[in-house]
Amino acid sequence: IESQSSVQGSLFDSIIVFENYPVEEISEESRPSFSISKVKAEESTNYSLSLVVYLKGEELHVSFKYNDGLISEGVIENIKGHFATLLGSILSGAKTLEELKYIDAIERDVLLEGFNNTGVSYAQEK
Repeated sequence: IESQSSVQGSLFDSIIVFENYPVEEISEESRPSFSISKVKAEESTNYSLSLVVYLKGEELHVSFKYNDGLISEGVIENIKGHFATLLGSILSGAKTLEELKYIDAIERDVLLEGFNNTGVSYAQEK
């Protein structure tokens, strides 16, 4: 599989992180009497691809961090599209693995019809 992939390096050198820092849920009683502001944090990993998922308020945030020396932006955009389609199928009520979709109808047609269009005409009398 790795030899057929467009990803250079180890294909499965990836991680998915679901962050659950209860930063916004600190009660008034447990808050310190001082505050720290204008903090910026930057995370880094040694993985070729990291998918970071976290809640901010009521919104789910997703970010893709990747080594652009190994994975092209086009491949990442493709992965993002698949992930969005997968989340959409979950939100649409998919209950089984069979119901989960990660490619849209256009890509499905290209894969099943376009790449599989191997029909050729030949002489019937030979």
